[in-house]
Amino acid sequence: MSRGVSTHKVGEVAEKLMGVGPSASAVSRLNQTLTEQFEAWRRRPLLAHYRILYLDGIHFTVRHGSQTDSTIILTALAVDLEGNKDVLALRACAEEDKDGWSCLLQDLRTRGATQMDLMVTDGHDGLLAAVSALFSATPRHAVWCINSAMCSMLSLIGNAKR
Repeated sequence: MSRGVSTHKVGEVAEKLMGVGPSASAVSRLNQTLTEQFEAWRRRPLLAHYRILYLDGIHFTVRHGSQTDSTIILTALAVDLEGNKDVLALRACAEEDKDGWSCLLQDLRTRGATQMDLMVTDGHDGLLAAVSALFSATPRHAVWCINSAMCSMLSLIGNAKR
């Protein structure tokens, strides 16, 4: 989770937040525990059927000292048959291309998610190509802003079902 960040830096942040600086070994154990929990979450089995699957790439600029890199987190957020929201997958990529989206969508299928009633996406070429290849029978709703679409569609689901 905090790959590339020294135990000393993590300790400094923890000391500012909690008033107590943990030892380097405590930081290492925490990092190991978080990594294991993230991997278990990332590999967990999924439901077979979801009502809506929202797919979007979130663009970040990450600073490394004096240099910056562009990073994209491909995201898959679903609404199940009872109206519950669940983040199904996150995938860091350098580009929002067909290969990255295909890997994410294939991972969803491998973990059991094989039926979507509706996919909501933007019009990115790589995303559209991956969806066409792996979920060609699923209806797709194109939007400019995924957040606005998610709020609009969730308002159609009753509060008791969310």
